[in-house]
Amino acid sequence: MAQKERPPGYDEYDTDPIAFHDWVKIQAHIVTASSWGVGAASVLLQYDLTPAQWGTAGGYWSRKMNTDPLGYLKKYEALSAKYMRLFAQHSAKRPSTREA
Repeated sequence: MAQKERPPGYDEYDTDPIAFHDWVKIQAHIVTASSWGVGAASVLLQYDLTPAQWGTAGGYWSRKMNTDPLGYLKKYEALSAKYMRLFAQHSAKRPSTREA
């Protein structure tokens, strides 16, 4: 039986629409990019995701996090802090689009 082809954004080793760490990373990227004046859809394109796929992933992970709130919260907070620092470093190197 042939394996069903999955759309971009799916974790090839699991049934998750996107890996948890990738979901958190993209969230951090969207938040940081918004401070540069870059929209979420532009960020999603960098990860080969559509807004619909992103919405599916968000709904999936919200439900899954509710199955073990404390466990996922610790993972989420650690990953979020890591990626927010990473994107903040890139942000510091990026020229402001608000200066003209």
